[in-house]
Amino acid sequence: MTPCRSTDEPLGGTAPHAQTWWLVEDPGPWGSRAPGTSRLVGVRELTSDDERRVLLVRPTQRRAPIDQGIVVWIVPGAGGRPVRHVADDPQDLARWPLTGHPGHVAEALDRDVPRLLICTNSARDACCGVVGRELVRALGPQDGVWESSHLGGHRFAPTGLQIEQGMVYGRLTADAAVAALTNPEPGAALVDYMRGRPSLTAQEQVAQIAVMRQTGQVGTSFRSVGAEVAVILPDGNTVTVMLQTVDLPDRPASCGAEPTPARVLEVVDLF
Repeated sequence: MTPCRSTDEPLGGTAPHAQTWWLVEDPGPWGSRAPGTSRLVGVRELTSDDERRVLLVRPTQRRAPIDQGIVVWIVPGAGGRPVRHVADDPQDLARWPLTGHPGHVAEALDRDVPRLLICTNSARDACCGVVGRELVRALGPQDGVWESSHLGGHRFAPTGLQIEQGMVYGRLTADAAVAALTNPEPGAALVDYMRGRPSLTAQEQVAQIAVMRQTGQVGTSFRSVGAEVAVILPDGNTVTVMLQTVDLPDRPASCGAEPTPARVLEVVDLF
């Protein structure tokens, strides 16, 4: 096992926040601070925050470019089918809205839709470079599997994002990756690998996973008051989740880093 990988830390509540994902096709190589080190002009200036997160992506199967220009897939952080856009002028990227879509849209064929992104950004962290790439090799050539730059959470490698589900995963096995790849909705069978849905707060991520584990249903909306999160289910019922913060022993956040304090959210009760 790669030394920095965490096996005792709960995954729930660790997904990066994003209301919108920008997935920029970039064959690489990727530096340690992608996309800031991208060789694509215009991409290096793109920044990430809680509204928009930018990832570099590439297919595991080599294919000829379809268009000139920079290809960007835009997808909601809560999940959904991505919409493919092409920036003919790299400077256009700076003028696109942070959320939503630019005026022109170019839909792609289903075979071009990246569905499961697996972090293989070795220049950023050896955990992702080693075990992420091992997972890609184990899955073999598939149209739905794409490599991505850093998703966050090196210590949970292999990490992945199923963009139709809007769910971030950690400690993925080949079987779990196939299950995530082939299901448009997150299911209870995958809760042990779920880090959370990026559009939610950490508290809501933990509550959603806990309720899914108990009921098999995916919460549709949330109300948070202090340490309680009310999760509204598709059938109209509500499950309230009580949480508490727990301190864990210090641990490195990534390979080569010094150990730092770790705090996690833990479920106290559901009712």
